[in-house]
Amino acid sequence: MAKTQVRNILKSNDSNKEKAAYIWEYHKWHLIAVLMTLLFIIYFVMQLFNQPQVDYHIGVLGPQATTEQSETLANDLKTLLDPEDKEGKMLVTITQEGQGAERFFAQLAAAEYDLVLVDEVAFENFADSETM
Repeated sequence: MAKTQVRNILKSNDSNKEKAAYIWEYHKWHLIAVLMTLLFIIYFVMQLFNQPQVDYHIGVLGPQATTEQSETLANDLKTLLDPEDKEGKMLVTITQEGQGAERFFAQLAAAEYDLVLVDEVAFENFADSETM
């Protein structure tokens, strides 16, 4: 019965504005649900394709550094550790000690790093407390 009513309304001589108002009034929750589902799907597809695809992930935990120093360190590590016989992308993530270290340890626990570099003091702290 409902399909017949919608079909009759759409085929009627009412203006397009009145037809749209009718569809919105009686089907707005369905339209909102479909729109939210589409946005949700688009968001996850974009996240999937925007993730960097890397072969080697190096994590560096160290003292505070400027952006320029971090970029220089990342470029130096890419130059030093890039295998010449293999093609592959390398991602260097530099995390400063302190509040940002939580993310570092979460990625470490998830085994996202292929190589971890820490300064000597941090290494001694981790070795003494057996947290790494």
